[in-house]
Amino acid sequence: MTAVQRRPDALPDPSQQSPISDPVLRFARGEISRRQAMAELGDIGYSALIDKVVERGLKLPSLPDEELERMARDMAGLLASA
Repeated sequence: MTAVQRRPDALPDPSQQSPISDPVLRFARGEISRRQAMAELGDIGYSALIDKVVERGLKLPSLPDEELERMARDMAGLLASA
């Protein structure tokens, strides 16, 4: 019988983690920042984090509608005064 060994520096597969400790899921829910999720996943880049979110069929976090509407009004005001 052979024992399966993993390098000590290898990170666990995030898909095998519980939802509480899963950085991809926590990021998609807006519970942690992208920087924190990237660090927890082994210091990956933002595009790799986005790929992981999309691969899992999750949506990227977004600002609340009220905040997006306020930002759109502010931008429209800036463009109108230019």
